[in-house]
Amino acid sequence: MAGRPRALALWLLFGDDLLTNPRKIVDQRRTVAEDAAKLTDPLVLEDAGRLITAWNERQARRMPMLFAPTIAAALSVRHHFLWVLCPGCRAVRDIDLRMLNCNRESTVTCLTSQIACGSCKSNAIFPQELLRLSKTGVVEDVRKACARRMLE
Repeated sequence: MAGRPRALALWLLFGDDLLTNPRKIVDQRRTVAEDAAKLTDPLVLEDAGRLITAWNERQARRMPMLFAPTIAAALSVRHHFLWVLCPGCRAVRDIDLRMLNCNRESTVTCLTSQIACGSCKSNAIFPQELLRLSKTGVVEDVRKACARRMLE
C-alpha cells in the first residue's frame, strides 16, 4: 500500500511511459544527449586546439602556468605525445597519452608525479618538466629536422 502514492505521484509527473517502460525514457535521454554532443563537437575541437596552442606557447616562453589542458582535450585534437624534460640528466622524451591508464579528464600536469626518467631514475629528486604537447614524438621530430637539413 505504501508504494501506491509514490507510483501515483510518478505517474502524475511523467505519464504512462515511466511506469510502463522506464528504459524507453533512458534511451530517449541518451539520444538527446548524443545529439547535443554531436552539435558541439566541432566547437569543442576548435576550443581544444586553441587551448593546446596557447599552452604550448606559454610553456615555450617559460611563462607561469595559469591553466593546463586535459588529456581528453589533447587526444581529441590528436596531440598524442607529451614532451617532458628530466632536470637531472637533461634528457627529452615523449609520453604517448593514448597508452596511459588514467582519468582522461585530469590535466596533463597531474602526470608529473607519475613520470620517471628512464635513464637516471631521478623522479624522486626532480619532478619532470612538461615541455609541450605534440602530434609527433621526439624521435619523429628529430628525423624530420635532419631530413630538412639534408635537403638544404
